[in-house]
Amino acid sequence: MEVKMTQPIHSAMYRMTYNTGAGSTFTTVVNFASHSEADLELQVTGHCRKYGAVGMDLIEPSDLEFEDLADD
Repeated sequence: MEVKMTQPIHSAMYRMTYNTGAGSTFTTVVNFASHSEADLELQVTGHCRKYGAVGMDLIEPSDLEFEDLADD
């Protein structure tokens, strides 16, 4: 009988702002997940360095607002 041990998943959601390179910025939400807190931190740091994030705010899913387009 095989027993699988599950590790807790660490996750974070950030509202990130990036430069477009044309003098303006754009903002989007980015999710990260890992099996360790240290790896999660490395993912976030690596993402910011690779894509040149100029601003970031840790957010909760409840902070997001979704627009209902079904009746449009």
